[in-house]
Amino acid sequence: MNILKSLEPQSVFYIFEQISSIPRGSLEEKQVSDWLVKWAKERNLTVVQDTENNVIITKAASPGYENAPAVILQTHMDMVCEKNAGVTHDFSKDPLQLYIDGDLIKATDTTLGADNGIGVAMSLAILDGSYSHPKLAALITTNEESGMSGARAVDPSLFTDYKYMINLDTAEEGEFTTSCSGGIRHTIEISTGNIPIPADYITCEVHVKGLAGGHSGGDIHKGLANSNRVLARVLHKIFENDNILLSHIEGGAKDNAIPREAYALVSFPADKKSIVSVIIEKMQEDLKKEYWEWEPELKVYAQEVETLKQAFSPASTKNIIKALMIAPLGLVSATKAGNTMASSNIGVVFTKDNTVTISCLTRSNILSIRDYMQAQMQYVAEVCNGEYITLSSYDGWEYREDSPLRDICVAVYKQIYGKDPLVTSTHGGLECGILSTKMPHLDIISFGPNNYNLHTPQEQLSISSSKRVYEFLLKVLEAIN
Repeated sequence: MNILKSLEPQSVFYIFEQISSIPRGSLEEKQVSDWLVKWAKERNLTVVQDTENNVIITKAASPGYENAPAVILQTHMDMVCEKNAGVTHDFSKDPLQLYIDGDLIKATDTTLGADNGIGVAMSLAILDGSYSHPKLAALITTNEESGMSGARAVDPSLFTDYKYMINLDTAEEGEFTTSCSGGIRHTIEISTGNIPIPADYITCEVHVKGLAGGHSGGDIHKGLANSNRVLARVLHKIFENDNILLSHIEGGAKDNAIPREAYALVSFPADKKSIVSVIIEKMQEDLKKEYWEWEPELKVYAQEVETLKQAFSPASTKNIIKALMIAPLGLVSATKAGNTMASSNIGVVFTKDNTVTISCLTRSNILSIRDYMQAQMQYVAEVCNGEYITLSSYDGWEYREDSPLRDICVAVYKQIYGKDPLVTSTHGGLECGILSTKMPHLDIISFGPNNYNLHTPQEQLSISSSKRVYEFLLKVLEAIN
């Protein structure tokens, strides 16, 4: 590819471009994991690859740092695989098509994978360089984006000699993250109870498109539209009319991404086509007024397709729409300062094997609120005659009053920039929660370069910010002595 060859630091962007050519969607990381092992062996570095394909690469302290506290550089190798509608990119085999736009790196029509590929690239560049640093371990995990199973599988006995951990998964330069929310992934499954569609019916695809999307942690407070909820509202209006049948519903791709698109297959008597068209036009008009600031490209439309033979039962249809209308969504709790404390995202809806599955990710910095929202989902399932299933949960990362690592980072930042950084918490889920529970002896901080529009095809990474953060990281490691 060699698109980024002119960028500084060359070592970082060279590695970033290399891993951008390797498939690394969540749960499909074996190829990039093997590449990381090969990379380490070629440099005579000690490397471990565990059963979850996590990779741990270690390097001895540089001269004069033999007695300094050992440091873990922690990142994740997987990425969210999102692409624009109609794009043929196959994340399982096709390299990302990177390009430079001013100070930004982007990928054509897909997510960029700088979350957290840039962190991986920085870690490897340090291991491959000649810098002043303590004993280092690059802990590069799998499946951070869809369950954090990699972090759960980490063997803490490998890190008993390490005191500090620097997570490189924060996406705002100048912010030091020192705590994060916990979360729970859960679903509601509703049986469709199929019935035949009358011969005089026609079928239409009802689409919601053009939404901005975003990170279900970092962007959930903005008031962005969720395509699954928008579609439910449209269907609710359509189904106020008699003799309307639903045959399929689908929206979103990842539960940690605010969904941008959704569609449903709806059948009805041919003489009701104009009525349905008017309802959809009115809904688009109303929704554009509601989301005028955040969703200027919002579109709701229908197109006729070949008439189907089967549809969901009326009772099942009502339960599906009801669940999507009342399931917890968006900002639930915030501090006076405006920091998000609890939220829920209806990330994925799909139809398979006579079942509609509604998948949500609930986040909270406070355990009791997370439990409350879990109970809400259980009640939604009960009211809608569905089955509630907990898929996974992960721990939050609590703020540490006494943190020598945070003090070092703040001091180095002030020395370089002449001002204080922002020390904050994040509503996004970080592996720091799981790893701090497994290894409570670790003093942890998280930071990283400016990376915008995460989990969407509009993702973009700042080149200049990446350079500054990398140089800052080197200064921090030099100061740990």
